[in-house]
Formats: sequence, structure tokens, C-alpha cells
Amino acid sequence: MNDFNPNAPAWWISPQGKILPIEQGNTHIQKVIDNPNAFGYTTEQIEDIYHSYGEAVGTEKKAREEIIRDILSKGWIRIRSHKDYYTIQLTNLSVTAQDFIIDWATRMAEWAGPLVQVNINTKMGDEGYSISDIAGGALGKEASEQERNTLVPISSVFDF
Repeated sequence: MNDFNPNAPAWWISPQGKILPIEQGNTHIQKVIDNPNAFGYTTEQIEDIYHSYGEAVGTEKKAREEIIRDILSKGWIRIRSHKDYYTIQLTNLSVTAQDFIIDWATRMAEWAGPLVQVNINTKMGDEGYSISDIAGGALGKEASEQERNTLVPISSVFDF
């Protein structure tokens, strides 16, 4: 089993709880392009979306936004680190998504610090928390580790 990488600048979390670190210098969309099938796409579909916007495949403009928005609507979670905070993007904060976010925050608390800000963005709006708030049940879910869904670290987009 792979170890969780708290030093990653970003992560993808699948609807099944597999968490993939995005390496420094890489992007979420590049991981989709690397293995579109894992995200419910074909290479041709990705190319068609980019071409419909007149954009080169892999650029971070409107085509990328459309693809990421669609992936999030399928239950994926996208996490990015910034200089002083993290952003978590997902469509709905379901019970399972809460479990995965709590597990991520619990793993990050020691490494990043308990007071680091986390902004959770859903289609319902944005909410701000600290990592320790999330790990401590601020999302309304206070299940013990044995009672909640936990993340499974993976090291390759082909492990999804």
C-alpha cells in the first residue's frame, strides 16, 4: 500500500476514496489527460472539448473548466494547496465526501498545522474552516475512524 503524501501541492480523490497526489509542476487536468478513462472520458472526448473552445489540449482555460466541473459532478474531490491555505472543490458535501475530507484533514493536521485555513467550495457556496475544525467534526460528521470511510493512497493515475 502507498503512503499518504502530505507534501503534495494538490490531490484528486475518487468517489471510492482513492487519493492521488499531484506532483509539483503537474496539474489536475494533466492527470485527466494521462488517463481519461479513470475519470469517465476517452481521449477523443477530451480532445473534442478542447477543440470546441479552440484551445490546445492541456491548457488551463474554458475547456479545462468544463471538464473539471463535470468530473466534480461525478463525485470526485479536488484539493489544491495555496501559500497559506487549502481549497477543496466538490459538487456536494455528501456523507461519504465528508468522511474523505475528514480523513484528509486528520492526516494533514500534524504536517500542515491545525490552524491552517481550508476553504470548501460546493455548488451551494463556500465555507471556511481550519484543518483541526474539520478533523474535529465541524462538517457535522463526528464518526470515529472505524465508523467512517477512509482514504486509500495511490501513486499513479492508473491505480484509480
